[in-house]
Amino acid sequence: MFISHPCLLFFFLIQKFIEFEDALEQEKKELQIQVEHLEFQTRQLELKTKNYADQISRLEERESEMKKEYNALHQRHTEMIQTYVEHIERSKMQQVGGNNQTEGSVPGRR
Repeated sequence: MFISHPCLLFFFLIQKFIEFEDALEQEKKELQIQVEHLEFQTRQLELKTKNYADQISRLEERESEMKKEYNALHQRHTEMIQTYVEHIERSKMQQVGGNNQTEGSVPGRR
């Protein structure tokens, strides 16, 4: 399209400039909406990250407490087994000692 008159050219250029400005403004609004959406998603992800970090911390504390409890129970179990073994050994010694006395006190036995 060829425009020969300077006034028509000027108005044509103004019209194109306004169209360009409107398109630019629309694109700017769309980009602003995208930025706001991405900022919202970022805040959500940051909150999730914080919540997961808190949960991990609580689980690590719980794991530590459970390890302490396990170690205490293991120690107690070991002590009980040791006490049981000592009791069995004393019982055997008493039976052996009791049998020796019984054999020695019965007349005619040897």
